Amino acid sequence: MIRFKALLIGSGTIIFLGLLMELFFLLGATAYTLIIKQYPQWHDIGLMLSYLAGGLMYFIAMATGGYICANFARQHVYLHNLIIAVFTIGLSLFASLDENGFTLNTGIFALSGIAFTLAGGFIWIRHQRMPN
Repeated sequence: MIRFKALLIGSGTIIFLGLLMELFFLLGATAYTLIIKQYPQWHDIGLMLSYLAGGLMYFIAMATGGYICANFARQHVYLHNLIIAVFTIGLSLFASLDENGFTLNTGIFALSGIAFTLAGGFIWIRHQRMPN
């Protein structure tokens, strides 16, 4: 049975954390731009760090949403996680896609989001099986 409360709370968590982390990422990108003006030799390292930071923030947002959704669902955890992953990724892609359509990065974004959300559910299941 699908628990809509779990879907709503899990999706809301992903959206909230995603927006919050996007704010932090934009503040960091602004600081990075100012630093690069003074130290252009850091450009390549900064690009690598920005992808690393963005990926880590994306993992945290999606996995936390998956974990919280699993906590409220309690049954059929992976189904609930898959539903919220597809919903939130679809919402994000709908808001950000332009006329160029899907690219390789778009596919990587979608697949990693599903994997990260399922990872949150997996972590919740592992915590439930651990002895107190």
